Parts: sequence; structure tokens; C-alpha cells
Amino acid sequence: MEKSKITVTTAFVAIAVFIVFLFVGFSIGGGGSLLLAVVALVAVGALIFFFLSGNKKETVLSDAAVADARKMQAPPGTARLYIVRHGFVGGQQGMDITVGTTHRGQIKSGRALVADLPPGSHDITARMVRGGDKSETSLPVELAAGNITVVRATSTMGTTTATIHLSVMDDLNAAKEELDKARFLAWQA
Repeated sequence: MEKSKITVTTAFVAIAVFIVFLFVGFSIGGGGSLLLAVVALVAVGALIFFFLSGNKKETVLSDAAVADARKMQAPPGTARLYIVRHGFVGGQQGMDITVGTTHRGQIKSGRALVADLPPGSHDITARMVRGGDKSETSLPVELAAGNITVVRATSTMGTTTATIHLSVMDDLNAAKEELDKARFLAWQA
């Protein structure tokens, strides 16, 4: 027997959509009730809570660390990597970011992470908190000493899962504009 391909997310979405359509149908037909409206709102609220419940508490960098990050200069002998999240779609759902085995963090839209790393090859992995393995993607980057690299993380939504896009920003002026608007967070211990 084959295992079902219906995920918890798909089931939640299907139930919420069914309840909303049921409510709309009753309302149009004049048979709507306050109880049905409350049930529909609770279902949608539960769905939103489910997607946001995996978010971790944010730890903002100190003022001195933010000022250093905004300089966009790598310390001698290291490479500086920025990861900035941008976009509305799924923007409040946490995106887990890892760089190799040394750095782990979580960002939402409008947030950024910065790391000073040894020169060489590094793998950046991103995964939506409630997206499961389907949402995971990675980007290998080659970092040179004294250089900075800015990676933009965005997501697009399908019916039930998010697709993450990681890309190196070649235009450093555009990258600086995005980083100037971002809130810098600390990596998780």
C-alpha cells in the first residue's frame, strides 16, 4: 500500500478553504449563521497560528555590531557574508538559514544576518520553518578574503508549499539599500 501524499499543511488548507466556502455559500443563500462565521474565523486563525508558531524569538545585534555590519567591509583575512530576506509572500514565516555547520539563524522579511567567514567554499541552506523538506534549498558560494557577498533570500508560494530562492546580489549599491532597511539579527547559539 502506498503512503498518502497529503501533508498536514495540505489538510489544514483544505479544511480552512472548505469552511470559508461553506460560510460564503450560506451567506449568499441567506442561511448563514453567526456560529458558522465564528467557526470559519477560528479555522483561518488556527491556520495562521500553525504557520507562525515555528518562529523563534529574534535577538537583535548590538548597536556597535550593526554599525560594523553597515560598513560593508570584511575584517582582514576573512570574507563577509550577508543574507537578507526580502518579499511579502510568506514574509512573516521564519526561514531557517545555515552556513555550513558553523552558523544557524532564522529570518523573516526585512531581516538580515551577517557572518565573517574564512575564505573558501561555503554552502548556504535555507528552509521554511513550516515548509518541510520540500522547501529546502541550498546555494554554494565561493568567498574571497577581503570581499563581501550579499545573498538575497525570497520565497514564492505554491498551493501548499513555499519555494525558496537564494541568489547572490551582484549590484552592491542595491544590496546596500536593502541592508540599510533591514534589521540585523544575531545567529543562534
